[in-house]
Amino acid sequence: MQEQRALAALRRVAVENGVPVETVLAEIENMIHECIQSEDPNIRRQWSAIPCAGAVPTPLELMDHLMKRVNERMMDR
Repeated sequence: MQEQRALAALRRVAVENGVPVETVLAEIENMIHECIQSEDPNIRRQWSAIPCAGAVPTPLELMDHLMKRVNERMMDR
């Protein structure tokens, strides 16, 4: 399951940086909110393509989307 892989990745990042998982999630959320506010139409288009339940993707929704894109690109090789 992708969510379990995303959570495992978050835990690895947290351990490597000596911080709680909540800190990693907060940093990702901050980055999401910064990027969502971009005025660049290219960036806005890319963010709008991320499936999410609300107006803004959660860190797990973002990671799920990115993992799917990486997998698709790996399959295209």
